Amino acid sequence: MVAVSRRRQGDMANPSKNKGTTFETLMVNYFKQFWPRAERRALSGALDKGDVSGLPVPLELKNCKSIDLAGWTKEAKKEAENALAPFCPVIHNRRGKGDPALQWVTIEAWVLVELLLAWERDVA
Repeated sequence: MVAVSRRRQGDMANPSKNKGTTFETLMVNYFKQFWPRAERRALSGALDKGDVSGLPVPLELKNCKSIDLAGWTKEAKKEAENALAPFCPVIHNRRGKGDPALQWVTIEAWVLVELLLAWERDVA
């Protein structure tokens, strides 16, 4: 019989945490194609700085059946502050789509404006 570490046993006992870990790993592997230093962050409680680091901004990842955009964006805003970042997009699972490139991203409209203005500056 193969011994299973205590940490793995705990993850198996908590299916929600396991789903989150699987989603985070999927997304980090996707982002590593563009930012090789992308990695999952360790949990820091009230001082969390997002779930993913190594990109220009931190990312908050959610793999949930029910959607709580208001709560998630509030959490992401606090984590952006903790990371000294201008914003922290929320990436949430898109049911029935296993491709990491097809997951949903939630940002506030002002973030979209900033991204589009930056894109225009770079293209013009």
